[in-house]
Amino acid sequence: MLIACAGCDKPILDKFLLNVLDRTWHADCVRCFDCHAPLTDKCFSREGKLFCRTDFFSDSD
Repeated sequence: MLIACAGCDKPILDKFLLNVLDRTWHADCVRCFDCHAPLTDKCFSREGKLFCRTDFFSDSD
């Protein structure tokens, strides 16, 4: 059974995968919801969406 990526919904065939917010991702699909920057070290979440530190703490809401 293939596991689908939470970011792109395509099967994960890579040797490595990430588990973020109890969902499985391709490493390249873990990106900020607002600015689309890759999230390599830390990420923040709100309402099931991933954010970089800058966008998570911005006052744009």
